[in-house]
Amino acid sequence: MKDKKHFAFGKNWDLYSRQINSSHIESSKKDLISLIQLESLEGMRVLDIGSGSGVHSLSLMLLGCKDLIALDYDANSVSTTNRVLSGKSFKGNFQVMQADILKHIPGIDGHTFDLVYSWGVLHHTGDMMKGIDRSISYVKPGGLIALALYRKTPFCTFWRIEKFIYSKSPEIFQVISQKVYEFFFGLGIKIKTGQTLRDYRLSYFQKRGMDFSRDVHDWLGGYPYESIDPDVLIQYMEQRGFTVLNSNISKKQSGILGSGCDEFLFKNKG
Repeated sequence: MKDKKHFAFGKNWDLYSRQINSSHIESSKKDLISLIQLESLEGMRVLDIGSGSGVHSLSLMLLGCKDLIALDYDANSVSTTNRVLSGKSFKGNFQVMQADILKHIPGIDGHTFDLVYSWGVLHHTGDMMKGIDRSISYVKPGGLIALALYRKTPFCTFWRIEKFIYSKSPEIFQVISQKVYEFFFGLGIKIKTGQTLRDYRLSYFQKRGMDFSRDVHDWLGGYPYESIDPDVLIQYMEQRGFTVLNSNISKKQSGILGSGCDEFLFKNKG
């Protein structure tokens, strides 16, 4: 049955997963290592909240984690992640489950992990702060949680309305909207850096191994949508016993062409 409240993230990531190659995987691993500050996950239990295309679950497995549980709300993402991971040889074990992070998850609740990883997911749940609270409950004392969340900008209200409309519109409207957005995005890139949109596209896989067109579709349609100021998040996490170990916080954004994700690595001091 079609989910009327959420954008079809899984369908988008299934299409992306069909083009994953060694370059995408190496870029994904490189950015993952940079964020979590670890080159090996040997002996570690990992929870991936919002596995999407499965490319980052794959990177976690390739870094040698002992056990991986990958969760996603979208059934298409669950089947895609299973397909991306299946047939490959890993040191550890993996399990992919369909689950809503906002609700009780049988077999997972009450368990803790060495690393919880959730990149660009919790702001799409419909209750980001509850999603954060639920996610940190899975981090063992001394364990780590890697989060990436949309930065709050003056245009967030506009984008929330745009996403609501786009996610419920026919495909032809979405295609036209993508072309219009890409035109203005390319214009902004040209003015800011002198780089053409074509060149930007060609090197885009270096951003966590992702694809520009699939990310544009994800951005325009990503509803529900919330955002948070990085200082607010850091304070919120500190109040819950976590300290920030690493962050990649972008410069102040106008938000006129969208909002990027700020990345954080927190440690549970408990």
